[in-house]
Amino acid sequence: MTISSKSILKPSRGILAGSSLLPSSVPIHHTDILAQQLWAKQVLMNIWCQVLELPQVDAHANFFDLGGDALHAAQILSLARIQGLHFSLGQFVDHPTISEMAQNIIFQH
Repeated sequence: MTISSKSILKPSRGILAGSSLLPSSVPIHHTDILAQQLWAKQVLMNIWCQVLELPQVDAHANFFDLGGDALHAAQILSLARIQGLHFSLGQFVDHPTISEMAQNIIFQH
């Protein structure tokens, strides 16, 4: 199943705003950004675990410290694009943690 970036990167309002995860005083555009980053982190975590054959990955762990190499990076880029996350190999190298990468992907749109 292919998911377009337009439908995923623009979650409906209230995904987090109506829950107890965020205070109601947080402006709605901040909740949109937080929801997008949370989604991107989860997608990247799943992909990293699959490609690096790890049971779990910390969002702040460095890709290269986890044993990642150019082949793994290419696989991650490809799988991420299928899920609607688009970034370059250069961005991958500049932002080698899931947390940094998710933030960079969301703010480039």
